Amino acid sequence: MISVPEAFTTASKARNRHQIAKVRVDWNLGDGYQNETEYLTLVEVERKLIEPLGGVSVAQADVRFVNVSDRYTPPGQEV
Repeated sequence: MISVPEAFTTASKARNRHQIAKVRVDWNLGDGYQNETEYLTLVEVERKLIEPLGGVSVAQADVRFVNVSDRYTPPGQEV
């Protein structure tokens, strides 16, 4: 049997979770970064290493946002 600290058990059952990722995007490539974290629903990151050197050879991320207000829909596009 694996024993875990009580703090871990309490945190895993909590209804309010703490943010663990922030997303900032430079939409216009040079105008500065905008914080898009409040619209964030999912972040998944995958990395593969080159062996035996141990450097990152492939990295990709899946980032999903809430778009109910059409914030991320290009102008002139209808869904």
